[in-house]
Amino acid sequence: MIIWDILNVKQTHRNELIREAFVRAFCSVKHEYFTREGFLILFEAYHRAIMIANNIEKDAELSESQDSAFIIDPTTQAYLDQVFAIRNSVYSQAPTSSVSKEILLRVDDIVAFLAGMMALHHDFYSRINITNWKTLLQTDLLCYPKIVSFLRLPVLSCIATNPVMPQDIFIFLDLVFHWTESSYSIPQSMATEKQIVSIETDPRWRVDFSAFEAPKIRTRAPRPYASHMPNVFRAAPNIDSEQVIDFERYASHRHNARMAIINGDEVRAEEEFMLAYQIYDHDPDIFVIYFEYLNSIKDHNKKTFMCDIHLLILDRLLTFYPNNFSFRLARIEMQSLSQSIDESVKSYKSLLSEYPDSLIILYHIAKIYERHNQESNARKYFRQIEKSYASTQAKLKSGRGFSTDSAVVSEHIRLNDEVNQLIAQSSEPSGKFFSLSRKA
Repeated sequence: MIIWDILNVKQTHRNELIREAFVRAFCSVKHEYFTREGFLILFEAYHRAIMIANNIEKDAELSESQDSAFIIDPTTQAYLDQVFAIRNSVYSQAPTSSVSKEILLRVDDIVAFLAGMMALHHDFYSRINITNWKTLLQTDLLCYPKIVSFLRLPVLSCIATNPVMPQDIFIFLDLVFHWTESSYSIPQSMATEKQIVSIETDPRWRVDFSAFEAPKIRTRAPRPYASHMPNVFRAAPNIDSEQVIDFERYASHRHNARMAIINGDEVRAEEEFMLAYQIYDHDPDIFVIYFEYLNSIKDHNKKTFMCDIHLLILDRLLTFYPNNFSFRLARIEMQSLSQSIDESVKSYKSLLSEYPDSLIILYHIAKIYERHNQESNARKYFRQIEKSYASTQAKLKSGRGFSTDSAVVSEHIRLNDEVNQLIAQSSEPSGKFFSLSRKA
């Protein structure tokens, strides 16, 4: 069987035409004639057509064997379950059913809408493009509040099964379906879905998808990675233009690593990080995510044990953001775990010569001496911080500081305040201070 015949569309590399053909074919089958076997054939044809359009596969013929190895993924099954539930609620309803008139009149359009969402969600490279979602949601269906309310939770349950997509898309969908609005509740039974929306719309966990492209025959190198970091830190990695990268699998492992860190699963976080790293190592976000996990470790012995991988991450980050103060400071801190006092202090002072308004560097020097039981030297630096804090902050806030970069100035002001608070809390501070603001 030829997939284009099954979809009833001419062979094409235009993903949107393939999606439209799938939706037409899906909706052409009446509820009472629907069979799972027929859907499997149709969806496998759609899947194969998308793989061909994305230059991942070339074979356009499906096996006619009854023992097809094709399996519907959980996200597609979630959409299918919602379509079944909606059709059943309408076609098996009693005259006194609570299904509203708006739903009854537009049930076929609602099914087509969910089928379109099912198709789009399945195609990774189309799914991560917000334009496709805006096109899909430009339907008069969503002009009716009762229909939006009707679809609100079913759509959320489907989206949450595979939330690997840009944050901008989640925010856009949230604006349409009001998942995070306090005036619209989400039942306790959907606590997991609610947590997913909360994480995926949180700016702290934003990750970039702009460098991910379907495999294509290129005549030039891919575009530079469009990181959302400040311009001064943006990276332009040098990627082999002939290299075929499975960005969908990479994005999945990156997402899993991030979620493992959020959930405190250290073993899973490291496994997923390494799986992602082996696929693609030109994405700064995965290194920032894992760096933050390593940086959150408080136990000195554990931190020392993981020093090598911590330094590897920092070295990689500094290839992307060579002028990032926080990453440079963290690298010196990690190197100090295996260096002599003199070597560590020298490194800190070298950084201090570039950022003389940074009191956190003085704090780290003090902690180095404190860790090696040189209390008099430690107290000297603590006193220096106390004496210079007010004048340094005033200078920074008035624009008279050493640095002219507003982001760096803001970071120094914040870190200087935190250092001052630590010293104020105890005459002999103890414990690790350093805490990196995400993407600062």
